[in-house]
Amino acid sequence: MTGAGLGPRDLPARRHIAPARAQRGLVFYAFVVITLFAMAALLWSRVFWQEDRAQRDQRILQLARDAVLAHLAAPDLDAAPGRRLGQLGFMPDLAFTGLGAAINLCAYRAWVPGQALTPVDTTGAAARCFGRLPWLSLGVDLGPVDAVDLEGKIPWLIVSPNLAASKNCMPNLTPLVIGSAVANTCPGVPSQLPFPWLTVVDVRGNVLTNRAAFALVLPGPPTNGQLRTLAAGPNAWLASLTVLPGCPAPCQPGTYDNSKYNQANGVATTLVTTTLPRGALEHLTWVADPHDFNNRVLWVSVDELFAYLQTRARAQLDNALLAFKAGNGYYPYAATFNQFNGTCTSGTRFGHPPVINGGGCTALAMPQWWIDAAWFQYFVYAVSPTCVAASHACGAPGLTVTPTTGAATGGVNAALIEPGTPIRAFPFAPSRGAPQAPLTLGVLSAAAADYVDSIANANGGATGIFAAVAPGTAVDDDLLYIVQ
Repeated sequence: MTGAGLGPRDLPARRHIAPARAQRGLVFYAFVVITLFAMAALLWSRVFWQEDRAQRDQRILQLARDAVLAHLAAPDLDAAPGRRLGQLGFMPDLAFTGLGAAINLCAYRAWVPGQALTPVDTTGAAARCFGRLPWLSLGVDLGPVDAVDLEGKIPWLIVSPNLAASKNCMPNLTPLVIGSAVANTCPGVPSQLPFPWLTVVDVRGNVLTNRAAFALVLPGPPTNGQLRTLAAGPNAWLASLTVLPGCPAPCQPGTYDNSKYNQANGVATTLVTTTLPRGALEHLTWVADPHDFNNRVLWVSVDELFAYLQTRARAQLDNALLAFKAGNGYYPYAATFNQFNGTCTSGTRFGHPPVINGGGCTALAMPQWWIDAAWFQYFVYAVSPTCVAASHACGAPGLTVTPTTGAATGGVNAALIEPGTPIRAFPFAPSRGAPQAPLTLGVLSAAAADYVDSIANANGGATGIFAAVAPGTAVDDDLLYIVQ
């Protein structure tokens, strides 16, 4: 034989070679699988945390928005009177206490951290109202947060100073001022609209709105070397974003800085926002490095704000009219359209609701917070000739209200019209045929057509017939309510 044969002692060793290699292979594959699962778990955890943070941020912004709106609409709940409807009482917080500054106090163009705040009424065009949301004063539950707010969980509140000014600076705080020219001054001379509203742009610099009354900005975690301390300035929390030339049209190249407040007087504060996650932002070639902008912005437009305040103001007026009739058996006469102080004029049945007694003419009892915002200059009031001091019958024929569809309502004792925002651009209101101009500084128009939009409502004082139109009509947004 030419080779050695295998003996019995060789067989067991040969049997154990394959299983040992198989075990090592199984261990390796198990390690790979476990590693993949661990990486997937970490990735899923990161995605889940980011989604959870985004949902939390949105919830906090919504809670803050609702709290600010509720505060603006409820001056009657203040411990001490003095604030008017639509005026902010808890000012943005730059002391980082959560309580906010005193009413009317804001920063200003040349302000630096640590300096005292000044009254908007005396600062004039240089006023800048920004700071952290006064979340403790407003009762907003932010969960566990620290005073420095290292993680950026406390929203910042940026406000047009129009919502901080008193009646001595801005006599009218109703929809009549929407679209009004900006005078940019308060000291010494009251202004119809002394400050611009806020502007918000998107990630390409396109304007989303230039009529924001206030905005909330959630900073997010620190980025790009932001050093957050109690002595730091706004740029430690609020970020900037640069849109480069060559951005896809439409776009507006430039740097947009949410912490900027030293812009020229009369120039609107501009905020930038994006809903894109950071991962998506990194792929935008028209955004300059670093791609670490993470501010989230939620704003309230002047139209949304005044619609909210209007509901509160009308409820107060409606209750006052009903209380007047319950006590007297009839409704009051009106103030003429051009009566700036709301003085009741005997015999006037179509105009504004009266808030000051005239010769032999009793006015409504309205709270000061309602009067100081000049809502009596906004609402249009009509009363039936059978339901005034000269006649207590409050019966037929009364006023007639004709709806868009359906049967007309007759025998109406009194009605209120919310005229909405003045229509100043084409297509004009049918009643006016030109830009409506109900309010100029210190002067109210005597023409009904400068307030109401439909021809029927403009002539209603003479005809006794008014029109109830469907809301949302571009050239006729009168909202009519029967007071009965």
